[in-house]
Amino acid sequence: NSRLYQLGTVDQLTGLSLSHHFMQRLADERARSQRYRTPFAVLMLDLDTFKEVNDRHGHNVGDRFLRLSADAIRQSLRGSDIACRWGGDEFCVLLPQTEVEAARATAERIRKGIEGLSPTLTGIRTTASVGVATYPTDFDGNVEDLVKRADQALYRAKRQGKDRVEIYSLKPADSVAAAS
Repeated sequence: NSRLYQLGTVDQLTGLSLSHHFMQRLADERARSQRYRTPFAVLMLDLDTFKEVNDRHGHNVGDRFLRLSADAIRQSLRGSDIACRWGGDEFCVLLPQTEVEAARATAERIRKGIEGLSPTLTGIRTTASVGVATYPTDFDGNVEDLVKRADQALYRAKRQGKDRVEIYSLKPADSVAAAS
């Protein structure tokens, strides 16, 4: 039973949660946060250079890069935080009891951790773009929309030049760019 549970909830390549398990945990966190009036944050991140890694080094190295990225994410989180492989080279993170500035700091740690993978991949500078949405600030009634808002902030980070963290509720001028 334990093995079946793991197969149904954990991505076999990265060891992170699968997206459907993550969404259930997110719904549980929303209920808990509403009851106790505590904030939480959702991060959506994308590996900016993943296609280049696959194209130049092959899919085996791409898989290794995904595992290393998952490790960098895990190392930046607390025990109560939950990370999942959203799909392909996208990841989503739930940060319980976290205000926007603490979420931004965690997102920056993750971004820098992935950037630190560059020496392991010859000729490729590894970077990540991260979008942040928070409860209750960016919440309008369902957790799917909160994830979409983190994703919108992620795409704003991509449009603003990649390798940066963007907060959904802030205007682009208010967001912090990575020191590149």
